[in-house]
Amino acid sequence: GNSHFSEVQAFFLILIRCTVPNCLVGVIACFITFGVLGYLLYLFSNKAVGNRASDEDQEEGLDFAEMGIAAYTEEEDSTT
Repeated sequence: GNSHFSEVQAFFLILIRCTVPNCLVGVIACFITFGVLGYLLYLFSNKAVGNRASDEDQEEGLDFAEMGIAAYTEEEDSTT
């Protein structure tokens, strides 16, 4: 009986302490933390495997560079 009441009181004390400024600090801290971690992961993956296709592959078309086949045939190109 009495322990249940104290758990409810503890819940509301925690809820009251989470005021808007305190919660905003937590949200901003999460954005900064995961923003930095995401950027570091991007830098690591860029060094490991690269994040862009080469200029030559982009000029020729990524369909062949990525999939190994041409996406459009000569007949389809002539109709456009």
